[in-house]
Amino acid sequence: MAYCTHCQHYMSPRDLITKPMICPGCGKKLRFDKKEYRAVTRPGIFTALLILFNTYYTPNPIYRAGIAIVLLILWFVFFARFIKYLKTAQMEAF
Repeated sequence: MAYCTHCQHYMSPRDLITKPMICPGCGKKLRFDKKEYRAVTRPGIFTALLILFNTYYTPNPIYRAGIAIVLLILWFVFFARFIKYLKTAQMEAF
């Protein structure tokens, strides 16, 4: 679970995704460290782009299906890594 560096209050990944990023403990606005967040989300963006390119530019359906399965597995690996990051992230208060 991510936590506020100001008051050490933990937040669940579900709260981070569905609610505004405001600490329930101290009431400060929270944000992720930009460098860490970019490093974690960049593979997901590239995987999503590869899925789109595969859908439109691979003419052979058999190759397209095989590539799509590999990209789907990569997407699940990314998503598991992203949830793990949300559980351990230190949020910056500003």
